Amino acid sequence: MSKRRADTQAIGTSKKRKESSKDWALSSKRKVTINDFKNQMLVNIREYYTKNGKELPGSKGVALNPEQWKALCNVKGEITKAVEALDDSKGPWELPKRKRATVSKYKEMWLVDIRETYIKDGKTLPGRKGISLKAEQWGKLAKHMDDVSAALEDALDEQENQPIAPPKTKAKKIKGEMGDGDAEENSED
Repeated sequence: MSKRRADTQAIGTSKKRKESSKDWALSSKRKVTINDFKNQMLVNIREYYTKNGKELPGSKGVALNPEQWKALCNVKGEITKAVEALDDSKGPWELPKRKRATVSKYKEMWLVDIRETYIKDGKTLPGRKGISLKAEQWGKLAKHMDDVSAALEDALDEQENQPIAPPKTKAKKIKGEMGDGDAEENSED
């Protein structure tokens, strides 16, 4: 399975995304989903594209762990006020583990940018991984935050109740082991 495909697995699936999985549309191409990636629940805010009739995740987007999602939910009111007041002097709102949200104006559009950051020469700078949401898309995300949070809690509870499978390891053959074709037969003359 490709790395990109694994990133889009829905909760409780082993190969393919369940049709019944929860997602919340922000626009015709953008949505919020909850995914299990390497046994870690993530809230994905991502742009999707269609290829051969299938909807696939694009590179524009950000995955937030539960701690980061909760931090974003906690500053929802402040971000919404900044967007409504058309005020980019507020923020940035730092989220745990090198993520941040900002409000800015770009080409006459007000955007909420949720992005990974990196540090260079002592300054925190925006990275390439992230997504910029138009004010309308932010409004839809803010409206759905309680539902997404409830679904995330359910997914975390479900994950916690899953039995932990032991890691899969390959058995090594020991040279000379009986039945491997290389062992010599012991015979008495």
